[in-house]
Amino acid sequence: TIRMEPCVPEGWSGFTIRFRGRGANYEINVTKSKAGREVQTGKNDGAKGEALAIQIAHDHEPHKVEVRL
Repeated sequence: TIRMEPCVPEGWSGFTIRFRGRGANYEINVTKSKAGREVQTGKNDGAKGEALAIQIAHDHEPHKVEVRL
C-alpha cells in the first residue's frame, strides 16, 4: 500500500509521479483547485474511491490515479 498526503506548492497547478511497483506501472496525477489543500476527489483506474491509500497490484498492468485538491 502506498499512502499519500499530497501538497502542491504555491504557484503550481499540480504534478505527476510515475513509478513502477511490483511489475505494475503507476501514474499519479495531483491537481489543485483554487482552495487546494484537502482532497476533493480521488479516482483509482477511473473509479471514484480512495486515492490516498493505493493498493499495489501484482498484475503487470498500467494504473492511473487522479487526486484533486
